[in-house]
Formats: sequence, C-alpha cells, structure tokens
Amino acid sequence: MWRNKLIRVHPGAVRTLCTLLWLDLGARHMATALMHLRDYIEAAIRVEMQPLAGAQIFEMARLAPQAEFLEAVADGLDALDLEALASEVRGWTAAGGSPDAIEDADLLASACLKAAILTNAPRTAEAEESASE
Repeated sequence: MWRNKLIRVHPGAVRTLCTLLWLDLGARHMATALMHLRDYIEAAIRVEMQPLAGAQIFEMARLAPQAEFLEAVADGLDALDLEALASEVRGWTAAGGSPDAIEDADLLASACLKAAILTNAPRTAEAEESASE
C-alpha cells in the first residue's frame, strides 16, 4: 500500500498519520486504525506535539463506537501524559461508548472524512499556540 510506504519513508509525518487514522476509523478498518494510532502517538511524542495529537485522538474517541478503539485511545492518551482525557475515555468505554458515538457506518465515514480534511487545513499561528497549551 502506498500510504504505508510513505510512512516508512517519513515516520515523523504526524499530520499524515492523523489523516490516515481518521480515514481508517471512518472505514472501520480497526486493525489498521490501531496500528496508525500507535504510530501517531509515537510520532507526536517524538516531535513534541502531544497536546495537538491528544485533542485529535480524543475527538476520534468521541465519535468511535468500537470499545477496542476506545481502550487503545485511553492508553494512548496516558502515553501522551493526558491522564484526564484518558480517564474520560475510560468512562465512555465503561458506559458502552461516548454519548456522541456514531453507530451508523455512513454517518461515521462522513464525520471522519470531514475531520481528516480539517486536519490538513492550514493552521494559523493562533491555532497552533492554543493547541500547544
């Protein structure tokens, strides 16, 4: 697959990993989503983008209906030192999902595609600054 080759060549491509993760989630490709989640977290830590990555991952958990993904997200948020967010996601897991989880496959795909597009929108300096707080 071309996307995996791209990531092997540029393992620090944090935004690319975020986009791929959104697309995997929307397509319900759980094995690939879990792999890209792990890679995204590792890349975010390496380039010190934990708050931004944490916000994206938390949003993914808010929409995702799969318990397996929520559990992995909670562990990932812990790895990003975002324990409060991890705790909230664990609460969703225990409750059977976020109150905003999207069960309908088409609606989830649409929401994830929109989010993937937004992750690639140009960022302003102000948005970058607020994401790092």
